[in-house]
Amino acid sequence: MAQIARDAFNSERALKGLLMPDNFYVCIGGLVKAAEGIFPVIVDTCEGNREITNDISKPLWDDFTREQEFCDEFFHGSEMRTYVIAKAWKNQYHFLKWDQLDALLDVGGINIERYREVGWWRVACFYYLAKKGFEDRDAFKSKWRAMTSEQCLGIVQSLSGDELLEYQLRG
Repeated sequence: MAQIARDAFNSERALKGLLMPDNFYVCIGGLVKAAEGIFPVIVDTCEGNREITNDISKPLWDDFTREQEFCDEFFHGSEMRTYVIAKAWKNQYHFLKWDQLDALLDVGGINIERYREVGWWRVACFYYLAKKGFEDRDAFKSKWRAMTSEQCLGIVQSLSGDELLEYQLRG
């Protein structure tokens, strides 16, 4: 029985490895799609109309969770995950104000204020690297590890006011 469990675990891990994106834009695209799919579930859950554990919601939640894990792995943490989810929801429902989205992000377990205070600058640097052609996993990770704090500061200081608001999820 233990061998069957180990084989199932290894098969699931192998499948997850095959699904893991190797490109900046593919990684983000997968999370955008999953975030857009889970948004109605989040809203319905807030309104008490649905539970995440039901048969319809569970596959959407599982996809959303998997894509978040992929994003966290690719980008060394949760800042990009937070940015991508928030931007996907804002783009999908542009009429919502940030305070409304902030409340929904909180229901999804996302601390948007921590992102705005601590992590947003990393997202700006990540996009900078991708725009410079370092979008494949190995090139991206290598270049990110080689960046100095002075280089990151230079990228952030070069942002326009609108870009700052965009990366801080305020505009």
